[in-house]
Amino acid sequence: MPTTWETVRKRACRRYGLAPEVEDALLSVPLFLDRVNELLQELAQVGGGFREEFTLDLPTTAAVALSSRVLRVLDGTVRVDADGDGVFETEPEYAQEEELRACYGALENQPAGVPAYYYLQRGSAADAMVSLVLHPRAETARTGGLKVACRTSPAAVTAAADTLPLQAHEERFLIPGICLALAETELSRGRRDAPLALWDGRWEKALTDYADSVEDSTRSNSRRVIYTDGGWD
Repeated sequence: MPTTWETVRKRACRRYGLAPEVEDALLSVPLFLDRVNELLQELAQVGGGFREEFTLDLPTTAAVALSSRVLRVLDGTVRVDADGDGVFETEPEYAQEEELRACYGALENQPAGVPAYYYLQRGSAADAMVSLVLHPRAETARTGGLKVACRTSPAAVTAAADTLPLQAHEERFLIPGICLALAETELSRGRRDAPLALWDGRWEKALTDYADSVEDSTRSNSRRVIYTDGGWD
């Protein structure tokens, strides 16, 4: 059964030396909640993100807004149902915007057709900073006519009963990061003996260990070679 955020919070409290049943005035529950979401973002980045497939409406405008949680679009996963038959047989190729403009001139003035290329651009809209831009733009709008797979960061944890997007054996990687946040908060309030260095070192190791764990879980039966003081294992 997936572990809830509240369970991990209590584990971190015990590890740091706090009573998990009593909310500390300084090291509060909202602080834990903010920090666990920041930690999940950091883990997603070092681990390459989570794979998520999106089905989007295909517009007749070139740009298609992507989720704000997208870290990157996976190569070869953009597919278009250009004729509306439910089959995503069109697979636009990735290209640099500069290359397309060098070949075709002002892309905005090109006639609509079957999308053959796409590129990515970042805008200023807070709800969709990253857009996937098709060239040429589609002739006809299609509901659910575009599919794309992306590496994403997880949705925010908002309640104590929310489950964490981690494998059971990976939950332990969050503990040092939460404890680091507690030490940083205590230091910022004047406690000079806060164990900052201890938890900073452990969090850095947890990030490395998590990245290795993700790699191991996606390599099937492949064996990863690790160098230790004793030589190659």
